[in-house]
Amino acid sequence: MEKVIMKVILFVTLALFVLSPIAATAQNYVISGNVAAKDVNITETTTFIGTSSDKNGNFQLKIFSEDVTLCFTCVGYADTIISLNSNDFHNGEASINFKMRQISYDLPSAEISASKYFYRSKSGVTIVDISFIDDKTLILENKKSKSELKVIDNEGNNVSNIKFDSLYNEIFIDFFSNFILVGEHYCQQIRFDDDYFIEKVANFSRKDFEEKLRVGVRKFGDCFIFKDKTLIINNIYARRDHNKSIGYFYINPNDSVVERHQIHRFVDEEGYKAAAALYAEIISLYHAFSDENDDLIKLGFWDGNLMSIMPEPECSFAIEAPCGWRTRCFVYINQYIKLDAKPLNISVFDKDNILYFIYLDEMKLLSFDGNFNLLSEKTITIGDNAKYFINNILEDKVSNSIYGVFVKDGISYLSSLDLNNASFYNFKKASNYIYPNLLKINDNISYCVYFNTEKQYSFIQRK
Repeated sequence: MEKVIMKVILFVTLALFVLSPIAATAQNYVISGNVAAKDVNITETTTFIGTSSDKNGNFQLKIFSEDVTLCFTCVGYADTIISLNSNDFHNGEASINFKMRQISYDLPSAEISASKYFYRSKSGVTIVDISFIDDKTLILENKKSKSELKVIDNEGNNVSNIKFDSLYNEIFIDFFSNFILVGEHYCQQIRFDDDYFIEKVANFSRKDFEEKLRVGVRKFGDCFIFKDKTLIINNIYARRDHNKSIGYFYINPNDSVVERHQIHRFVDEEGYKAAAALYAEIISLYHAFSDENDDLIKLGFWDGNLMSIMPEPECSFAIEAPCGWRTRCFVYINQYIKLDAKPLNISVFDKDNILYFIYLDEMKLLSFDGNFNLLSEKTITIGDNAKYFINNILEDKVSNSIYGVFVKDGISYLSSLDLNNASFYNFKKASNYIYPNLLKINDNISYCVYFNTEKQYSFIQRK
């Protein structure tokens, strides 16, 4: 009964955090060309807009700005970075043609047998996520528009399974230890009986999940820890502080009055000031030179889409040029769009009654005691493999260890985090294959998921 009351209090409190994501797209320029290889991923490094090459190596990408940097990546080929500016475009179009450089890896044969690996899917089936319950492994598989969840023992044998008519792509476990399958539009909560038989519990919308569950971080002592709701919307929309800050707070359900108590707020000061200044300039220019009868913001019709208030420029794109307000507003909006608006990269975990925050953007490790008093703030150091660190943290809840994920020549490595010295050490290869689709760790064992494009199945390598 107490647990039910706690859940009710918790989710009523979470209902305060309602922010609806908005998505939209807009392009101004086109880049096309040939890279002499198929399935090459081409990504614009600022807005993360991307595409891939076809079977003949051809590609086309629509972007927002002429000042752009593209990253070309493909398994078996060296990564290639190419930067362009206005001199490379003619009538809004640019062309890139080169040959991707192949890399030779000293790897085992690509021939895969079902007995050689921990688990292998059927033909045409993709493993999209894995998780763990007791000494069992959960495997979420997708085929076309349907999903199947399986429970596998330590020998890779099937213990139980259940099929769904909907498509899910993530296994989420909240701090009540509830298992939730997350889809694009809907979520399905499930539970397990003593024999690991899977039962469906509840179905709810993705919006409810994002608003009420994603904000929950973990249970620490008698308290529940939450974070501010982060806006996950397209870069062409104005954002509250441009996602340059995020706060963490706790709720103690044993208090007579349920209140939010702040633990810490992380702020990217430089990013926040830059975003705020640009935004202020944009709004000021728009108000100053717009007719009151057409001012979407004053009329209350503006949804935050910067493209809807972006005027056509009168002349060049240089702010210093003696041009009118339209060109200045156009330039400011393009600069605002190109600002990195990704949420701050922060991981939270606890060990030995101490709460830890890893702020990966600034490589800081903060620790708090059971009363949420700050114990220390340290700068994280990394060994010789620092340049391969890709800012990802894995928590092993069985061994209560924290690992950093590193990549060198396409191979994933794991490194333990020494909490006392705030340093990563003891680098170990997580797998023998390049670019895993998924990497998880449980009881000091890494689980890497790969997809065999030639034979059309997924497999899990355990190491």
